[in-house]
Amino acid sequence: MALHRLCSPATPQSAMAGPLFQNSSSLVTLHCSGRRPSCHISARVHQERGVASREYLERCLEAGGALDLASSALGQCGMVELAAPTSIDKCHKGSQLKRVVYQGNPGGYSHAVVGEAYAGASAEAVPCVEMEAVFKAVETWVADAALIPIQNNLDGSIHRNYDLLLRHQLHIVGELAWHVNHCLLAHPQASMSNLRRVVGHPQALSHCQNTLALLGLHCVERIEDTAHAAALVGCSPDTALVASSQAASVFGLHLLRTGIQDDGHNTTRFLQLERQPIAAPTSSHVPCKTTIAFALRNGPSDLCRVMAAFALRNIRVSNLESRPAPASIRQMMQAGQSEETTRGEFKYAFVVDIDASMGSQNTLKALRQVQEFCSFYRVLGSYALLGCQKEVKG
Repeated sequence: MALHRLCSPATPQSAMAGPLFQNSSSLVTLHCSGRRPSCHISARVHQERGVASREYLERCLEAGGALDLASSALGQCGMVELAAPTSIDKCHKGSQLKRVVYQGNPGGYSHAVVGEAYAGASAEAVPCVEMEAVFKAVETWVADAALIPIQNNLDGSIHRNYDLLLRHQLHIVGELAWHVNHCLLAHPQASMSNLRRVVGHPQALSHCQNTLALLGLHCVERIEDTAHAAALVGCSPDTALVASSQAASVFGLHLLRTGIQDDGHNTTRFLQLERQPIAAPTSSHVPCKTTIAFALRNGPSDLCRVMAAFALRNIRVSNLESRPAPASIRQMMQAGQSEETTRGEFKYAFVVDIDASMGSQNTLKALRQVQEFCSFYRVLGSYALLGCQKEVKG
C-alpha cells in the first residue's frame, strides 16, 4: 500500500492555501499555511478550528495510507485545538464504523490482532507510522480506539509504549494475548531449494534464528519496514520474508512454512485503548485486570508497602514496571514529596497490573491503601481479558 503522509500544521479550511493534495509518486503531501491559534482565542473559535482541522485529517485519511506524526497535523495540534466534536457525525460523517489505529503496516501482527480483537464489530483498521501518532489519533478524535503491543514473553516489556501510557491520557479497556506464528513467505514461483537470503523485521528474525539456520538460510537482512521487505521479496525469487500468514495475502506472496519460531510459546500482550474508561467488570467469572500508575512519596523504598497492600488481600500482582517519570508527573511528585526525597535528578513512576477488578470492594480497599503512599496516582484501566488467541496457520 502506498504511504500517504500528512504535512504542516492543522489549520481551518479557510486558512488553507493552494491545492488540497499534490500527488508525487506514492507520496501525497498536503499544503497549508497559517499559525497555531493563540491561547487568548475563545473556546468557540478553538472548537470551530478543532472541527475544521479534524475534517482536514479525515480527507487525508480518505486518500488512504498511514498517519505520520513527523509531518502530519497530528504532530502540530494539541488537545485544545482539536476539541471534542459536537456530535459523532462531526468525527465520522455519520459512519457507524469504529476506527482503530495501530502502528505498523497492513499484514503485520498488529493489523491481524485488530481484526481479532474487534471480530464481529464494524471496525476500520488504520495504520500509523509512529506509535506516538497512534495515541494522538485517539486523543484528537481522528480515531475511536487504539491497539498497542505492550509485552512479549521472550523480549520483555516494550518500554516506549509504557512511557506513552504515562504521558498520554488514554484508558485501557481490554487486553488480548496473541500467540505469535512466524511464517516463511516467498515469491509465488520460489521454492525452498532456490532460497539464498531471508529478510524481515529484526524482532521476527531474532525469534527464528535456530530454525532459519536449520533451513540453511544463513544470509539474513534486517528490514524494519515489512511492506518494503515484502516488495523486495516480490521481485527476488531467491529471497524469503519472515512475517505473519496474513502478510502472504496482503502482499501476494507464497506461504512456504508456518510456525518457524524457535519457541512455540511466543506470546505478545496487546492493549486496547480509548478516550473514556469503561465500567469495571463485576462478574467473578470474567478474568480481569486493573492497571495503575503511581509514584511513591518516600521514593522506591515504599514499594514493599504497596505490595503488602495487595498481598494482605490475596490480590495477585502480575506485572510491575519502573519507568523514568515524564515532566508532567515529576511536577506532581515534587508537590507531594518531602525535601529529602525531591533531591536528585532521577524520578521514577511505577506501573502495576493486578489480577482483579475495581468492581470488587476488596480491590478498592487495596487501592485506597496504596494511594496513602503516593505523590502521584492514576488508574489506567480496569478491564476484562479477551483470552489468548492463536494466529491461524496457513
